[in-house]
Amino acid sequence: GYPISTDKPLIITIHDIGPLTHPNFFTFKDKWFMKQSLKQAIKKAVAIICVSNATAYEVEEYSKNIFNICIKNRLHVVHEGVDEMFFKSPQKNEIKDFHLIESIVSTPFILTVGQISPRKNLQTVLRAFQNLKEYLPNHHLITVGGNGWDFQQIKDQVYELGLENRVHFLGYVSDNLLKFLYRKAVVFVYPSLFEGFGLTVLEAMASGCPVITSNTTSLPEVAGDAAILINPKNINQLSDSIKTVCDNNEMREHMIEKGLARAKKFTWEKAALLTSKIYLKNV
Repeated sequence: GYPISTDKPLIITIHDIGPLTHPNFFTFKDKWFMKQSLKQAIKKAVAIICVSNATAYEVEEYSKNIFNICIKNRLHVVHEGVDEMFFKSPQKNEIKDFHLIESIVSTPFILTVGQISPRKNLQTVLRAFQNLKEYLPNHHLITVGGNGWDFQQIKDQVYELGLENRVHFLGYVSDNLLKFLYRKAVVFVYPSLFEGFGLTVLEAMASGCPVITSNTTSLPEVAGDAAILINPKNINQLSDSIKTVCDNNEMREHMIEKGLARAKKFTWEKAALLTSKIYLKNV
């Protein structure tokens, strides 16, 4: 956030400090700006809220090692919540951009969601999907999200792997289409290399979609035992996990059940209550 001048007690919320801990995924400007803002914030703040234990750990370690400031007593973790709308199935007539998937709606597909940028690790998803090209001859891959700085590289990779007829980039979609896609997908894959929280994992679970995600940063904390956790750099592990979910309907149903239960634990009501308690205690 921006530097704030105030004499009032200051409470800040930190979603992640990725530019400082994972600089290869961000610009130098991001890194410089976050370092200045973070230093001022942790010097002034009476309380620091982080959205995950993983983020809290990184903020605490960075503050101690780089700024020589101990913030442990001021640090609080408040998990984000999943929007209630993801638990509800949309009606087809409510999906204004349904035309985007009209031609592939009856095709089994694997789904991934997020801005197409290096940390989302779409390169690994494409290679894992290519491994399964013959094994799952009818499956397609749908990706939802804005175009980040390696989009052209990703498009080139699709052609190099011979997947141009089976990979679909939808860009931004409406909330109703996103809910529909989560529900229709055979599996949701999210092998991100770094996340401060990873809300899309809970959105997929709330929608009744099995999840395969990374065993790094905040993602195991969010997914718990309701997802298949993989090394995000291991292509074969990802393709084997996709194959397992597609092959084993009983396991898939079990994952859906566990995912729904897991998603129900993360509510905005709970987040608001914890946040208000921190504010009341410190102002």
